Amino acid sequence: TDTVDNVMFNFDGKLVASGSMDGTVKIWDTTNGDLKYTLDGPGAEINSIDWHPKGNVILASSEDGTGWMWNASNGQFMAVLQGHEQSVTQAKFNPEGSRIVTISQDQSLRVWNPRSSELIHKISGHGFHEDCLLYTSPSPRDS
Repeated sequence: TDTVDNVMFNFDGKLVASGSMDGTVKIWDTTNGDLKYTLDGPGAEINSIDWHPKGNVILASSEDGTGWMWNASNGQFMAVLQGHEQSVTQAKFNPEGSRIVTISQDQSLRVWNPRSSELIHKISGHGFHEDCLLYTSPSPRDS
């Protein structure tokens, strides 16, 4: 394992994921500190990790221009999000878990369906910030 540069707890705090510069994501059991799974696939550094808000699905963005999803309950690969031309700097689930947003150094933002891995929207031509993506829902009074 190389330098760890991302960590995040899952929705109930029973698991923690760590992403590292060697392109792996590790899933740890917080009740006993045991390593449950080492998830690999990306060809380069993990730039960000995010948990599904309601389940044990982990999402990672990679320096290789892809996003990856795994089922953290069993360690199984689920999907790869492909289409960016440069590093994917952030990948996030929306608060409901029904969409994923990725941003990239290729100056595009992409919206994906996490169930099908289908690209829903692509927005290009904006110099997106490389290090931060915040996904919020409108408050009930704004709906």
